[in-house]
Amino acid sequence: MSGLLRAIQNKLRVTFTYFKYWTGESALRHVEPLALKESINRWYLVARDLDKNAIRIFGLERLSSLEFTGEKFRRPKDFDVKRLFQYSFGIIVGTQKNPEDIVLAIQKPQAEYIKSMPLHVSQKILRETESEVHISLKLLITEDFVQEIMSHGDRIKVLQPQQLIEEIRNTCDEVLRQYKE
Repeated sequence: MSGLLRAIQNKLRVTFTYFKYWTGESALRHVEPLALKESINRWYLVARDLDKNAIRIFGLERLSSLEFTGEKFRRPKDFDVKRLFQYSFGIIVGTQKNPEDIVLAIQKPQAEYIKSMPLHVSQKILRETESEVHISLKLLITEDFVQEIMSHGDRIKVLQPQQLIEEIRNTCDEVLRQYKE
């Protein structure tokens, strides 16, 4: 990580071999490192991938054979890591263009945990009763956010948007299907 920090600070291009969990394949990457970001106890490199000419996010635990090329680069003037992840739950920036207004009903006492450690900076309490709390969030609907909702089981219910309700419902159907066979 210290080498990547040095490359970010000095605007030096790097190469590394990157292993993809989804495909089980490795590939050589040529990148311009822009930032490091932590999410759920894992560190990620945010970089401009020179071969794809796009911003990509790489899990540090999957990087190997890191080399510093000595080539300098110019940091894009419009790159802002906070803006990149502004509407992200975690590390996934998603392909969606616009964030969704999300409303969740959270049963107590689970709601106390989420009030004390918000799911996202956009979290607002809309309503609170003796049994539940309704919160709003403005987020992109990404796989890591869906996983977070699912991790709370029946203690969280999505009230809106319909797209997220259907995604949770479909995921629950798939889980049930696994246990019926």
